[in-house]
Amino acid sequence: SSRVGASWAGRGGPWPGPSANAMATAVRRSAFMDPVLKQAPASAEPLLKSEARRVQQADAALGNYEDEKRILYQRHMDSMAEVFEKARSCRAGFQAQYAEREKLILDQLAEMSASTDASTVASLERLQTYAVQVAESLAARRRDRKQKLKEELAAVQQRLAKNEAQRGSLASALRTLQDGTEAHITSGMGPVLEHLEEHRQRLAQEKEEREKHYSQYCSALKEHFVGLRKALETQSSTRKKICEESLEKARRAFADRHEVDQRQEHAMHIRLEHLREKLRVLRAEDAQESEKITRDMLQFMDHFERGIVESHSKQESNKTHLMTLKATMMVE
Repeated sequence: SSRVGASWAGRGGPWPGPSANAMATAVRRSAFMDPVLKQAPASAEPLLKSEARRVQQADAALGNYEDEKRILYQRHMDSMAEVFEKARSCRAGFQAQYAEREKLILDQLAEMSASTDASTVASLERLQTYAVQVAESLAARRRDRKQKLKEELAAVQQRLAKNEAQRGSLASALRTLQDGTEAHITSGMGPVLEHLEEHRQRLAQEKEEREKHYSQYCSALKEHFVGLRKALETQSSTRKKICEESLEKARRAFADRHEVDQRQEHAMHIRLEHLREKLRVLRAEDAQESEKITRDMLQFMDHFERGIVESHSKQESNKTHLMTLKATMMVE
């Protein structure tokens, strides 16, 4: 292609680009060399002038046994190696930083552990001191409470002894008061008991009398209710007979009234049949009269119309006759 381009440049005209056969051969060779281009079509479009110059410059820049793709691959590999080298150097720097940070963290943890141990020891000492103080205060309070308990027990025993002495004196006084009260009650209750005995006797007598009157009242009431029951039985039988008689009378009256009503109803049906027949006859007569009146009216209208037509015809003939007479008179 470089030779063809040089020959065209010597002729003094622009190079129109490689021919179709040359392009097809170049594509087949590149497809054979590059597996990616094996699927390229056999025919390709012709290159532009700028593209052809770029291809010529690239071909002129290549030396013997050199390949453009392999050079690109090599450049990419070199750049990748530089990037990996930079990454290794950065990783080494990060490792150093990680080591410094780890050392710093370990130092801080050691300081925190030492401060925690010191604060724990101080807290334990304070707790021991507080426990000793609490134990001493509890022992002192216990001794004070025991002493107070002994003193209160002694005071309670003294109060109990005084109460026992007072209870004995109070018991003797109560006994003396009870004896005097019983004697006073006995001396004062004698008339009251006699009055109560008399009242009790009167109550017993009144009870006997009331029981006697009650028995008499019950017997009289029983006799009265027996008489009432007999009177009710008599009245019930009498009223039953009266009710039966009134019911029989009502039945007879109802039967008679029903018979009378049936006769009246039959007579009313007969009257209604006669009235219905009269109405039918009247309706027929009314229909005939209406038909006759209608027929007469139609005949009258027909006669009236004929009379009007005849009067018109006579008027016309009279008018014609008068016109004829007038004409003859005018001629004469």
